[in-house]
Amino acid sequence: MSKPLKIFDEVYIVGGPTISNPSDCMAYLVGCGKELALIDTGSSEDISILEENIKKLGYNQNNLSTIFFNSFSYRPCWWCFKL
Repeated sequence: MSKPLKIFDEVYIVGGPTISNPSDCMAYLVGCGKELALIDTGSSEDISILEENIKKLGYNQNNLSTIFFNSFSYRPCWWCFKL
């Protein structure tokens, strides 16, 4: 798998088929001052890769305060339990 990608200032791709898990959709991290937002969470099969990618960018996943879902998954979103 490859590393997270910066696409704009404070906007990064932290998950996707070639970044985290082949079954993941694209997951975007947005820096919002002291807080972070995640746009989609991938397939939720293994969030440890997303956590690692957030750390690689110098952010702390504990600052994640907002998650936007753009699709429904039958798998539970483990991030939601961490918020």
